[in-house]
Amino acid sequence: MSFETPATNKGLPLELPFFGECTIPNLLDWFVTALLCLILLAFGFSLGGSHVESQVFFLPIFALLLFFHALYVVTANEQKLQINATPLYFAPFLIWALCSTLFLSATPLHGWHEFLFFLEAFIFFWVATNNLKKRVHFTTLLVAGVFPVIVALLLSFYQFFQKPGFALSILQDSAIALHPQVVGRATGIFADPESFSMLILLVLPWAFVVTAVPRLLDKFS
Repeated sequence: MSFETPATNKGLPLELPFFGECTIPNLLDWFVTALLCLILLAFGFSLGGSHVESQVFFLPIFALLLFFHALYVVTANEQKLQINATPLYFAPFLIWALCSTLFLSATPLHGWHEFLFFLEAFIFFWVATNNLKKRVHFTTLLVAGVFPVIVALLLSFYQFFQKPGFALSILQDSAIALHPQVVGRATGIFADPESFSMLILLVLPWAFVVTAVPRLLDKFS
C-alpha cells in the first residue's frame, strides 16, 4: 500500500485530517487551543476558580498560554497575520479595575483576586480571538466548554436526589462545605444555586436555537 502526498511533492506542507497543515504556526495553534480547553475545564471543575488557592494552578497556565501565543504571532508573521483588536475595547475597564484595586478597594486582597479574574478573562478573550481562526479549533474549544455543562446537569441530579451537600472541586486540598442555606438545592459545579441557575439560563437559549435550526450544526462539522 502506498500513500500519496502530492502537497509535499509540490513543496507545500503536508496536511493531515482534522489536524491540518504540518507547520509550526498550526502546531502552536493547537497548543494554544489545548491550553484554552484546559482552562475552561479547570474553571468548570474548581468552583469557577472562586478560591484564591486555585490561582496557584491558573497563573502558570495563563503564563504558558501567553508564551505559546507570542510564539504563534512571531512564527506566523510571514503569513501576514492580522491581529484582532476587538478585546482592546475592554482595556479601559481593566485599567479602571486596576486603579480601583490600588487606590479605592477597602479590602486589597479581595480586590486583587477580582482583578486577576478580569485579567485572565481578558487574556482568554484576546488569545481566543487571535488564535482560533479555523473551524476545527473553535469546534474543539466549543466541545470543551459544553462538557462542564453536561457534568453540571448530571451532578445537579445527584445533589438533589442523593447527596445534597456535595460540592465538586478538583483544585482544593480539602473538601468543600456548602453553606447550610443552600444544602438541599442543586448547585451543579458551583458552590451556590444562583451561579448554576445563571449557567442554565445562558445555555438553554442556545440549545433551543441549535435544536430548532439543525443547519447550524453543519457549520461546526
